[in-house]
Amino acid sequence: MKPTILIVDDDPMNMQLVRVLLADEGYDLRSAVNADEALTVLAAFEPGLILMDIQMPEMDGLEATRLIRRRPGRQLRANNGLIHCENTTKLFAVRAP
Repeated sequence: MKPTILIVDDDPMNMQLVRVLLADEGYDLRSAVNADEALTVLAAFEPGLILMDIQMPEMDGLEATRLIRRRPGRQLRANNGLIHCENTTKLFAVRAP
């Protein structure tokens, strides 16, 4: 079984860039264009990794991550790579137990 990655981003250019970068690496790529769609997609499968955009309209990636972490029976570990400086404080607040 191929490792699965869920990409959540409202910007089509960003989504395409991530898909191009990962397509040849053998991953099963799934995508969602907003946080609500990501929550729906997650009801059907458990990805090995979620690449979540932080700044999205309606529900941002931080709130979506909080909701995902609260789902019963799901294990989500937040590991953060590159983040936008203005979101640093908020992102660490999401990681706190």
